Amino acid sequence: MAKNERKQTKERAGSIGKAAKQVIRNDEYARMREAYRLQPDSADEADDWSSAEKFRL
Repeated sequence: MAKNERKQTKERAGSIGKAAKQVIRNDEYARMREAYRLQPDSADEADDWSSAEKFRL
């Protein structure tokens, strides 16, 4: 394999890795948005952890 081909292969692998991480990150963000939609932060006593409601998915 020529030097240029190795460089292109590394660049392609890096691009694929970045794309895969972005897909995973986007999925995580979508799941967080849905969890907050289903159980939003309460406006009452939001800063008081002693009375926090139970988290549900």
